[in-house]
This record gives sequence, structure tokens and C-alpha cells, in this order.
Amino acid sequence: MNNFVKSSVLSLGFFIASRSYAHSFDDFILPPEGLHAELSVSGAYRSDALIEGNQRWVVPGTLMGGEAYPSEAGFGLDELFLTPVYRKENTYVMLKIGRHLGSEDLELEHVLLGYRLNNYLALEGGKMAAIFTPYNGEHPSDTCFSSRRLVYDALWGGQFNDTGLRLKSNIGGLDSGLELWKGSRFPAKEKDTEKSAYDVYTRYSVEDENHSLSVGAYYFRADANARDDSRYSATHSHAPAAVTVDPTYFDGKVETKGLMGSLSTKFRGDWSAGFLGEITQIQQNGRLRDATHQADFENQTMGLWGELFAAVQREKFSFRAERLKVKSDVYGAAAGVLADKLKLQAMGEDPYRNTLSYEHEFDATFRARVEWAKDFTTLVKRDIYTVSGVWTETVFGIGH
Repeated sequence: MNNFVKSSVLSLGFFIASRSYAHSFDDFILPPEGLHAELSVSGAYRSDALIEGNQRWVVPGTLMGGEAYPSEAGFGLDELFLTPVYRKENTYVMLKIGRHLGSEDLELEHVLLGYRLNNYLALEGGKMAAIFTPYNGEHPSDTCFSSRRLVYDALWGGQFNDTGLRLKSNIGGLDSGLELWKGSRFPAKEKDTEKSAYDVYTRYSVEDENHSLSVGAYYFRADANARDDSRYSATHSHAPAAVTVDPTYFDGKVETKGLMGSLSTKFRGDWSAGFLGEITQIQQNGRLRDATHQADFENQTMGLWGELFAAVQREKFSFRAERLKVKSDVYGAAAGVLADKLKLQAMGEDPYRNTLSYEHEFDATFRARVEWAKDFTTLVKRDIYTVSGVWTETVFGIGH
């Protein structure tokens, strides 16, 4: 924990608010009164894929799952979301329907009901993305990059999204909250029990006319019971038949701690610059098992990412650096068999990805990006070039 705290200086940065109200209202800014709907579409051309088509995408040493799917080469539709939101006074409802990066199916991703009790407290419930870190709810189309952040794919299954209840407060620039979850989604998974997952978080923000600063921390705790990599199970609709595998289950405890922060400054002549970043540490202790083998398992993974940006008028230049420090140990007579099957052997060096991005905003609804990424999240280093576009439009509105 000492090294984790010492490294927190790297997480200083600016929390850039979402371009829309598409995820949840974690900043206490309510959506407009009445009924509104937003449509967001993003697509890209990539020069290379992260893996070959008949392989499983696994960052060596980690237990991945959820909806963490790799990008593919060529032209493709990355994301498509329709987000209706209704508010009457202090009560609001949000639905989110669409498909995310790597998926081929439309699904109902969010069903959120919220009520602001007063100027300082709000209660939300339903199927929703956690806000213990503001970046969990972001999709690539909300950022300047066409890929999800590596730590979210490796540790959170792309995004932690579950059924739960949230109580949050905002007092004098201090955002705090408690989230209680059913515990049915990766990295938690409970079957036939009443155990659940929970998290607590706090963030402090301060700003003036030209500067913004935000720092925060969170703690997440969950239990996993018969958790498998459902991305490639026979019953999962996203899994190509060529990579369907027999399941291996994890039973144990999951604890995650995180620090994040950001800093932004405006200069003369429409220039602005800033930094945002996050450090996450996950610990998983328990047992691995399949139909014929079992072994003890201990994992500690630290994920770090940071982004620098400079913007002037409609142009924005960004650089993102991401790295995982993975330590996994498997014990028992079947340790070697399960470690080989799950690719738990460590890589020769830390998995990482570095990405440069240039983005041009044509108008309030359309943005285009050109990117270069050096990716070493598998055993092969790849240079991936991407051209992408994001279109976002309010397609329906009644009210203010």
C-alpha cells in the first residue's frame, strides 16, 4: 500500500466533464426539464487488430471477462447509443440502448431512476454504471481516443455496470457516495447467495475562471462465486465459435483501491492544456477450478494511465500512456495446467499502450480523429493506426 500511495502523485489531473448526460448525473447537474433523447454513433478504420480472429484476447497474468472485447482491423462501427432522459422537477429517468466497442448486439445498458433529495443529496437506483471513478462511465466516443483505457478492459471487463443503489452527496466541492451492488457483474459474480458488492468514493474539486483541479479516491469490495470468462463461453452471444472454450471458474475475494485526479488551465488566445490520470490496484485471492483441476490463486495488479492534452479552438492534441504491473501466483498440483490454460504466466515486460491522437471538431455534432498506438498488451508489439469519427445529436426534445 505504501508504494500505491507514493505513486498517487502521478494521478494529478483535470476531470473533464462528459460531453453529454449519457452516463449518470455524478456532478449534481440535472438534465433539462422534460423528455430528451440523444443519439451517438462512432466508427473507425484500424490498420491492425489486437489479436488474430481465432484467438482469445487476454493480457497475460490477468483474469479478464465482462465485455472487454478487442478492436478489429479494417472499417467497423464501434459504438451506437440512444439515450432518452426524462426529468420532472427533482425526479429523473435515464435509459441507454445500444452496442459498445467489440459487441455485435444491441442491449439495454442502463435503466436509472434518480431523485435529488435537496441541493446536497441524491438517490439513484437501477441498472447503471458505477461512478466511484468518473472515468468508469466513459465510452471511447466520450474521449479523444477510439480505444477504451487498458485498465478498464483488464480489470473491470470494459466497464463496471450492475444493478444497484447509490446515495451521493455534494457539499462545498466535495463529492462523496456509497454504492451497493447486486454483485452479478464482472469482477464480482454471485450465484444463489445474498452476498453483494459495494464501493465508497470521495472527490474534491475546485475551479476558477482559468483553472480546474480535482482529486479523488475510492474503495471497491466484492465476492466472486463461480466467475468465469463469459466472453468466450458457449452461451455468450458475442463469442465467435472458433474461440469458445470450456470454462474455468474463480471463487474468492476481490478488493480494488483507486486514486484519480486532474488539472486544467486556460491560456490566452483560446489555448488550454491539462492532465488527467488514475492509479488502480486490484487484489484477488481464492481458487481456480475447471471440470478436472483446481488450484489456489493470488493476484495483485496495478493499472496506471495518464493523459496530456493541448487544445486551441477546434483542434485538440492528446497523448495517453497506459501500463499494467501484474503479479499472479498459482499454487497446487494443477497450477501449471491452469496457468497455461488461462495465460497467467507473466510477460517479459509490463503490458503497456501509448497513443497519440489529433482530433478536429467540425461542429457541435461531429468530431474526427487520427491516432497512432504502440500496443503491447499481448506477446506481440503492434503499431496500430486509426481514423475515426464521432457523431452526437439530440434527436428529440420536449421541454426546456
